[in-house]
Formats: sequence, structure tokens, C-alpha cells
Amino acid sequence: MKVPWSYPFKGVRPESIKASEAICREVIKRSGCNQCSMAFSGGKDSVVTLALLSQFFERVVPIYWYLIPNLSFVEEALTYYETVFGVSINRLPHSDRFNVLFSNWIFQPPYRITALDTIMAETPFNFTMDDLVGEVRQLTGLDTLGSTGTGALHATGIRASDSPTRAGIFRKHGGFGTNGLLFYPIITWNLNDVEAVLIHTGLKLSVEYQWIGRSFDGIKRRYLECVREHYPADYQRIKDDFPLVDLEWFRAKINNVEGRIPLFKYQNVGQTPAPPKSKTQRRSR
Repeated sequence: MKVPWSYPFKGVRPESIKASEAICREVIKRSGCNQCSMAFSGGKDSVVTLALLSQFFERVVPIYWYLIPNLSFVEEALTYYETVFGVSINRLPHSDRFNVLFSNWIFQPPYRITALDTIMAETPFNFTMDDLVGEVRQLTGLDTLGSTGTGALHATGIRASDSPTRAGIFRKHGGFGTNGLLFYPIITWNLNDVEAVLIHTGLKLSVEYQWIGRSFDGIKRRYLECVREHYPADYQRIKDDFPLVDLEWFRAKINNVEGRIPLFKYQNVGQTPAPPKSKTQRRSR
């Protein structure tokens, strides 16, 4: 992959770069090839992960797992990254689209339930993420590459500092998953490292970062509110799949859920988080 910026990225901690380089070299050694696939959500971590992988691998196959296909603001971002990185981003359904959203009848009217049950009962496999990654590996030939028998490995842009769960993954397994096919190239990075790459490369983040400070990730009010306001045609597309999604505002209201909650410093909406509730308020819910 040819990209228009220098490496190593200016501003990223040397220990972060060193850890990522060690992981990528080990991936190439284990797989016996200089190709890989990766989960590409369009969020800041996946953008930075793709920028990093482009320095080590001749071919990277990004996969965007969608909950709702053909959203124009998502396509705008994916097209931009395809142009910048010179890759084709595969669009495939996330396992949650079937196993969580449709199987549990989320925001579905009664007349659809029988049809959804019939469709899901006839599904040839369980749509786990491992299943879907396996399908991509077969379609792209990544499973047959290399000299070790594993084929090319699959990357995800998780970071240990994201959550205690991910920190636990790093403590137990380092930069690799338990199944031998997953690796985490930026597992040791922090937000400052991520921001440094964005500044160094000039890569832009998707429009959702101006609304909610992160990429689109589901049919909760936090994400839907700005889609309804700025992209009404996309909101209608969401309603095509989930006709009763307007009830999310009712659900959020009875659960006292805030709408646009700034999540971190990349947000540019100009709003501040609501003050924390007192113990008395929390007991009264």
C-alpha cells in the first residue's frame, strides 16, 4: 500500500511504535505473508490502525460491518478512506444485525415477526463474527496465503486503555487473540497517540464526530438524533429496517437517557455533558 505520509508518525510515543512494530513483525512471521484483513468501523481507532498497517503490509483488506446498509453519510466516509488509502473497503452485515436486532424483533411491528422468525430459522449458519471473518478470508483468498497454514491474520483496532475488559485481553494475551487469527496492532496506544497520527497524516474523521464525538454505532437516540436532523433520507432508510424506531425517543425518555452526549475531545458540537445526578435522583428512578 502506498500512502502520502512519512513514518514513524510524529508525536506517537516511541514505546507505542515499538510495540506495534513488534506485533506486525510477529504477524508476518506467523502467517508467512505480508497481507492481512482488518475490521474497519470508520472510527478514529480503525482509521489509525489502517494507517499503521499500511506501513507494514503490502495488502490490507478492510471490512466494514454494517448494522444498516446504504447510509449515505457512512458511504461518504468509506469512499473518502478508499480514495486516501487506495483500497476497496468490503461492506458486510454485522452479526448483530441478525442475531440481536432481527432475532429479538427490535423496533419491529407485529406483522413482520412471523417472517423474521422464518428467515432466521432458515439461516445456514449462526452469523458469528468468526463465521463472517472466515467468509471474507475465503472470498479474498487470505486463508490460503503464507507458509504456516494459518493464512493471513485479521486485525482489530482495540486499545487496552479503552476499557477494563480490553485491558484484561492485553494482560492475558498481549497483541494477539486466543484463536491465533486475530491481532491488535494498536493495543498499547492511548488517545494522544491516536490524535498524533490524525494530525501527522491529515486524515479526516467522519461527519458523526461533529455530532456525537464518535462513529455511528447503533439505533440508540445518541446516534439517531443527529441522523434524523441532518440526513432525513438516511433516517428513513433506518426506518425501512426498523419501522418502530421512533419509539427510541420514548425509551430514552422513560430511562432518562441524554441525547447528544459528548464522548471525548474530538467532538465539535459545542455542548457540555449534563451534570451528574445526585444519589437522591438516582434512587427515585
